[in-house]
Amino acid sequence: MFRVILSFLTLITVLSCNKNTKVMIIGHRGAMGHIAENTIPSIKKAMELGVDGIEIDVFRCKTGELVVFHDEKLDRLTNSSGFIESLELDSIKNILVLDKYRIPTLEEVLQLIDGQVKLNIELKGYETASPTNHLINQYINKGGWTDDKFIISSFKWDELEKFR
Repeated sequence: MFRVILSFLTLITVLSCNKNTKVMIIGHRGAMGHIAENTIPSIKKAMELGVDGIEIDVFRCKTGELVVFHDEKLDRLTNSSGFIESLELDSIKNILVLDKYRIPTLEEVLQLIDGQVKLNIELKGYETASPTNHLINQYINKGGWTDDKFIISSFKWDELEKFR
């Protein structure tokens, strides 16, 4: 009897481990290996490549809008320098990433994706949680987006607590 129970438990364990779960493919900063990271063309490319989701980074600029950029300083990838949070949106719109691409707003990214894939928004800057939450709720209420399409991540625990 013990062997029958043990065999049955082993069979259930093996069968439960063989579920065909789909691995989620997330484009890091869009398709950063193909096109400049965190830009509209990079996000479009990631979607063309068939990702399940896209990870982007957001900062809040001086005028309050959420902009999609990875670094707190502009020096590495752009024709400008300084801190992205210290600039107004009008100034940010004139900056070129790798001499070719513009820095998008979170709203532009939400409009582009339109709920087609999941979106992992990493809160990189200070005071990003509340405006991100507000914008997400606007898009969920409009339709096309559902709350399960969003993942919020951050190394800034205070921002995650505010978002929650």
